[in-house]
Amino acid sequence: MRKRFALTYLFIGLVYTFQAQSISLIAGPFVGDQTEQQAIAWMMLESNDWKENEKLILPTQSLQFIENYKTIYNYDSHEYQFTEFSYSPKLRVLKVFFRKNKKELQDTLKSHQPLHDFSFLTGSCNFPYPFKIFKGKKRYQIFESMRKTPAEFMLWMGDNVYYLNGQWNSEEEMVDVWKRSRTQKETHQFLQSMRHYAIWDDHDYGPNGSGGDYLGKDKAFTIFESMWANPPMGTAKTKGTFFKFAYQDVDFFMLDSRSQMIEKQQMFGPDQIKWLKENLLASKAAFKFVIAGNQIMSSNKIGEDWGECDAEKADFFSFLKINKIEGLIFISGDRHYTELIKKDREEAYPIYEYTCSPMTSIVNPIYKINMKNRVKGSHVRKQNYGRISIEGNATNRRCIIETYSREGFLLWKKEILLEEIRYKD
Repeated sequence: MRKRFALTYLFIGLVYTFQAQSISLIAGPFVGDQTEQQAIAWMMLESNDWKENEKLILPTQSLQFIENYKTIYNYDSHEYQFTEFSYSPKLRVLKVFFRKNKKELQDTLKSHQPLHDFSFLTGSCNFPYPFKIFKGKKRYQIFESMRKTPAEFMLWMGDNVYYLNGQWNSEEEMVDVWKRSRTQKETHQFLQSMRHYAIWDDHDYGPNGSGGDYLGKDKAFTIFESMWANPPMGTAKTKGTFFKFAYQDVDFFMLDSRSQMIEKQQMFGPDQIKWLKENLLASKAAFKFVIAGNQIMSSNKIGEDWGECDAEKADFFSFLKINKIEGLIFISGDRHYTELIKKDREEAYPIYEYTCSPMTSIVNPIYKINMKNRVKGSHVRKQNYGRISIEGNATNRRCIIETYSREGFLLWKKEILLEEIRYKD
């Protein structure tokens, strides 16, 4: 109880560090990145009469939401302390940072954390249909189903919102697109139910099919970065939505397949590929998930995938084989259908790619072709989402991939043993 009051007083202190006028909470809060060292909470604020240099007071309900989050995410056991906040009045976004003090962090790192089973959700393509068209209201049912599906966090793989009809030309309209998405009832409730990590694809980046030559990409990045509570993204040399994080014995490598794309030449660019290779070499994780907005393994003549960039793709797969990178599974979105690809390799373990799409968008009728590397029974052509679970003890770890309908019904399930995606002695 003492810690609860202490956190409340810290937030009261936060309120009075603002300069004071009324302001309302319109979306969130939700929690993004959470590690042993830090947790980040996100919220969207709005005021009709507030001016940038005037004082303002945070709304009472935002403090209460944070108190609720402390209970949901066991902040008491992690002993986080409020340390700082960042507020962007132009984008209406507030991020609140909690960190451990040095002694608590040392105690945590010394303690042995046993492996346990866990799950995470994944999906892509969240199109904002009008309710009277294409049964739009029913499409948001998927977020109710996702909220009720047990999981630790969600991976958003791009097209998380859609900029339409030139909205990418106006910063104000782009922010309004996010506001409409974040205040949609089912989406809002889902965001509050677990932690979230996100990368982008073309529709939450700029015009359809846009790549590295898109002139508005810096503006798009600023907005995207503000709308999620991701870990630090990109490198000192290259701006982008790529980053990594870890959970239990799993490393996650989230990639940006847009801001460095050059048609028919590269999808990720040399700096991002260098970053990925270095981090894969350094990884001691049992499973290594590499997540991208566009497909990796496919070479489909229709649509965008890494098969269009032969040299970049071949170099990376050569790197995997030469350095015997084990436990790697790809996850991707974009296609407006779901499938599991399994590609056998000579003198190496088979590579799997789980493509999961769409959440609310329509299914693309073009993609009926039966890809030769598709796992039988994994092709889904309706709104769906995925859950991936890591289970078992250290000597018997396994990955379980499940695909669910928007109503929350299990459509198919595939188990991949860790031993299957390791090199044989």
